[in-house]
Parts: sequence; structure tokens; C-alpha cells
Amino acid sequence: MVGNRISRLISVVVAGSLLSACAASQPKETTRYFWPRLPERPRIEWIKNYANEADMPKGGVRQLFTDVLGEEDTINLDRALDIVVNSKQQVFIADAGSHNVVVFDFVTNKVRMLPRIDKEADRLQQPVSLALGENEQLYVGDMGTKKIAIFSANGAYQRSFPVQPNMDSVGGMAVDLINKQLFVADTRGHKIGIFDLTGKFKSSFGTRGDKDGEFSYPIPLRLNGKNELVVGDTMNARIQVFDTKGKFLRKFGSRGDAPQDFQVLKGIGIDSENNIYITDGKAHKVVIYNNDGDFLLTFGGLYSSATAGKESMGGFVLPQGLFIDKTDRIYVVDQMNHRFQVFQYLSDGYIKLNPIKGYDPNVKPVVSGKE
Repeated sequence: MVGNRISRLISVVVAGSLLSACAASQPKETTRYFWPRLPERPRIEWIKNYANEADMPKGGVRQLFTDVLGEEDTINLDRALDIVVNSKQQVFIADAGSHNVVVFDFVTNKVRMLPRIDKEADRLQQPVSLALGENEQLYVGDMGTKKIAIFSANGAYQRSFPVQPNMDSVGGMAVDLINKQLFVADTRGHKIGIFDLTGKFKSSFGTRGDKDGEFSYPIPLRLNGKNELVVGDTMNARIQVFDTKGKFLRKFGSRGDAPQDFQVLKGIGIDSENNIYITDGKAHKVVIYNNDGDFLLTFGGLYSSATAGKESMGGFVLPQGLFIDKTDRIYVVDQMNHRFQVFQYLSDGYIKLNPIKGYDPNVKPVVSGKE
């Protein structure tokens, strides 16, 4: 057995040298996927899907070893719910099915789990939400323990604190670094709790209903560039915006089947221009509004990679959490396809630095047959 394995490895190395030489002389043009499609002004570009370590960047002999021998101890997403990305190119995914947080590390190009917590009472049972805090600490909201667990930027467990008796459940979270506080959605209690960063309960706002400032199963939370709290009021099928003391500011969105409408809100992300991205789990799409509540664009749609056997760029089955980093990379949990997808918001500045073949920003679009 060992001899056969060594022979295979030698064959792989030899083949690697030959294939590398061939590949160098045959450059391959990559197809790009945009919303809207060219020649219209593109706004969103699909980048890649990631399901496990086999999708991480590799090259040369290492890729050949993986293709022939396969990945060892592959970690796959089971029931992924939320996602955040730190400045170290580490993607953290709350995976309730694995009872842990899965880490896709794009520096080492490895996939791992957060270390097991020694104290049994604090161990993650059903992680449902994530947030980044001071020094990129990772906050993990756990529905099973009804606690918030805090890990260092390196993934070392630090401490936990309970949300009870002041809250019934743990939903989405957002860290307000300016005022040193943590917002936690009490999904079953239909309100938003406010804690200081040590875990001390400060106050809450909201009650069940459909009036301004009322909620029906709120889940995702995000702070925008103006430090306003954006709340996904899930079963009211709308977005509500508050100041950091809980004062209602505005709302937008409604239930329906039109491109700008919602059915079941699951995740929220904010780009560098304060545009608000919302995943709709039931409609299998991402809807984009500006900060004032004007509809901009929708992308995605129902597409199962399991049944179609294709990569299905931008196709979702029950999309969940959504996060946008400082470079306007968009990360979307594609739950029932057992992966996350990465997109890029194409701002004017981005396109100026990265021209797109087939699109000329100096050519005015044709309107009603006239230029």
C-alpha cells in the first residue's frame, strides 16, 4: 500500500511538471458574470463559490496532489447561518449544524473550526449570529446556550455572558464601537437588547407589532456608515432604521413578489456607499436599496447546485447571512447549497481602477431609442 502511494506521488510530481509547462503556453480567458448584464452599466460581479477546502486557492504540485489524493478530514458546511470577514482575510461562518464556527483562512488557504471551549456550560450548541468588535474580537450569538461567546482575533476563546433574564433568544448582532455597546436581536421577544461590551445589560426597545418601532421576529442587524442601526424586521417584511439609542428614524420595504419586495429577510450588509443589501431566504435573492430606502437592484434566484450539478453563479437556495468588507467584497451564505458565495460591488472608483471589457463608462446608455 505504501509503495503504491509513493508511486502515485512520483507520478503526480512528473505530471505536474508537464502540465505546468502546457498551462503556461495556453492562457485561458475567464468568463465573468455581472448584474445587470453588459452592455448595461454593471453593478455586481460574481467572484467565486466556496464549500470546503477543495475550493481554496492552490497551485502547481499542491493542486495535483489534491486532485489525485483528495482532501484529508474535509470540513463541510452543514447549516450555515451567518458570516463575517476580518482584515486578516479570515471568513467566519456560524454553522448550527456543526455546533461551531467554521473558519476559511485565505492566508493559509485552510479550513478549520474554532477551538473547543473547555467549560462545558459555555460550549457552542447552536451558533446563529456573528459580529466583529474591538480589535476584531469575534462575538458569537448562540441560540442553544442563550449566551454571547467572545473570541480573540486569533480565534482563542475569552469569555461568555448570558442574555437572560432580559431577553428570550439570540438573533443578529451589531457592535457599536463609537458608543461601546452591543445590539442583540431578541427574535422571539420581538425587541432589540443593548449591552455594554463587558456583557452588562443596559436597555431594550421594541415590542411585537407592525407600527413604527415595533417588530415581528427581527433577525439581522447592521450599523451603517452614519452609525445608524439597520434592523431586518423579518416577518413584517421590511427594514427599520434607528439611532443608537433606539429612536425610530425611517423604514422601507414591503411583502410581495416584485423585485424590490421581501418575503423572509435573513441577512443585511452595508457597502462603502451606505447601500443596504438584504438576503431574502424564501425568494432566494439579494435586494439592494440605498440608505434613503430607494430600490436599486436585485440579483440571484433559485438554483440548486446539488440537483443541477453546476456551479450556479449567483444561484441560491435559502440565502442567509450577508457581510460586506472594506473593499466592497460581498459574502453571502448560500445555506442549502452548503457554501458561501463571493461577489464584488462595482463602484465608479472600482471600475476606474479595474476596467471591464465590453463596458465603456463614457458611452451614454440609449433611452427610448435616442442617445
